Amino acid sequence: MELTKAQITEVEEYLKAKGVKYWDIRIEMLDHIATDIEQRMELESSFEEAKKEALKEKGWSGSIDDILFKRMQSVNRKVRGRYLREFGRLFTHFSSLSLIILSSLFLVILYYKIDYRVSLYISMSLYVIPIVIALFFVVKSLIFKKSAYMQYGNFYMLFSFIMLNLIVQIGKDLPVSENTAKWIYLSVAIINALSIYAGAKTYLSVRKEVQQMQKQLKLL
Repeated sequence: MELTKAQITEVEEYLKAKGVKYWDIRIEMLDHIATDIEQRMELESSFEEAKKEALKEKGWSGSIDDILFKRMQSVNRKVRGRYLREFGRLFTHFSSLSLIILSSLFLVILYYKIDYRVSLYISMSLYVIPIVIALFFVVKSLIFKKSAYMQYGNFYMLFSFIMLNLIVQIGKDLPVSENTAKWIYLSVAIINALSIYAGAKTYLSVRKEVQQMQKQLKLL
């Protein structure tokens, strides 16, 4: 026996009241419990009885903080896995690897010919432009409701920038020559660009999945 839209809404409101603020996690939980409730109603249980028994069996009738924490960990692992796979593909696909090698060689040759000040401007451009693109995606993601998948998608897109910015800040205090600093900044800029590219690819795949979940939700 399929649940009515009103019954589905009632279960969703219950999960909201329990603190499930991320709608995509809430829909995943709703899908699991709805199936359980429907099966119990097939055995002549009323909706209220079936809901109560299903919630109790899943451990959702009391505090569900531990369950939510595990759900968030699961989403994080899933998105992180995608990010690492996207980064790995940059070095395992011939086209992307060739582009990385040729671009890096061009920059190395260029940096041998320019002085520190010019190289610094170029490095900052290579560093900032990918960040601007990443921020564009982050701002665009605000059109989605509070989503765990989108949150981690945004995180991994900006993670490299945060970490590499720390390296740059620390590097400023190190007693190195301008020539050495020039190559450090170039290396950081290249790694940053590759990391944000992998993050953007991850973000786009996560966004596609979230959009599909939204479409399914509208069909309920």
